[in-house]
Amino acid sequence: MSLPVTFAFIFLFSSAASAQMLVITDVRELDGTVEIEIETTIEGPIEIITGVDLVGQAPDDIYVGAGERITIAGYSAVASIPLVRSDGSVLPAGDYEAVAAFYPRWGAEAAPAATRAITDTIEANPVPVTLQGSGQTVDDTVARDEMQRWVMLNVVIHMAFDGAVLAERLGSPERMAVTNRTDIIVAWYYPEADLTIFQNTLKGEVVTWREGRQDAL
Repeated sequence: MSLPVTFAFIFLFSSAASAQMLVITDVRELDGTVEIEIETTIEGPIEIITGVDLVGQAPDDIYVGAGERITIAGYSAVASIPLVRSDGSVLPAGDYEAVAAFYPRWGAEAAPAATRAITDTIEANPVPVTLQGSGQTVDDTVARDEMQRWVMLNVVIHMAFDGAVLAERLGSPERMAVTNRTDIIVAWYYPEADLTIFQNTLKGEVVTWREGRQDAL
């Protein structure tokens, strides 16, 4: 049985209004950023979170990706996400997914009443994208992250400096003079881990450690 024209129009309009959606329409890598174009049927202004996640990550892996909150004032927006992780390092080359999600608990605070009445999280379908990022491989980046995490958990101030153990865990180091200390303090830079450990050679102990290649305390 066919619906009367007026009733059919009202039915279709009501269905469209209730089908709240986020859609990622385009993703492209620029110089140091990734641009994500997003459209929505949600009446704004709303806040969403969007970004890129490395494909294939397990829940207990060190997170590889980048994202941020953006405001959608109308029904579309373009997010420009720096390809930089929370630790300041550039994302490695690899296969990622562009993602976007609206969480009504905090994303609808400035929105009209109808939008504030939404209770369910609304997510866009992920869109695959291959990024060049830093040019470093994902495997090398993950290995570096694991080394740095090991140092965070196991290397503390005043512990005995065991060069053999550190080289076994972090790879061969480069010895450097410390520019603002006496010769008693030396710096050991571990390229594979991209961090520097400072040693008090008189006491044979760790002074401190820092990420990156550092020759000053």
